Amino acid sequence: MKEKINETYESLQERLKSPFLLTFILVWAIHNWELLYGIFTFEESLRFVERIDFLKHYIRTYGTYHLFWFPLWWAFISLGLYLATSFISEGIISKINYLIFPFELFLLKTRHFPSRSNG
Repeated sequence: MKEKINETYESLQERLKSPFLLTFILVWAIHNWELLYGIFTFEESLRFVERIDFLKHYIRTYGTYHLFWFPLWWAFISLGLYLATSFISEGIISKINYLIFPFELFLLKTRHFPSRSNG
């Protein structure tokens, strides 16, 4: 039994390390903040049935597009933008290194290092 619990825990940890899943959860929470606020801050005077009615009304009003598809779309977009900017920045860094590295080798071979006293 303990082995099964450990296996499930490790599987859960593996899935939570996924950047897409974390991005989706963050986008979903930001996009559906009203639902989360409503779930966690019900007035004490409201009965259980009224709380369920609030949730049904929210789901009926916004539908699956608002609850699932829109956050999923934004998660793909934001993760894609992150990967694109990472790719572009790596390209810029490699181009700069490609241009500067021969100059650094020249300075090392000729021992002409700029100093503060030389101006």
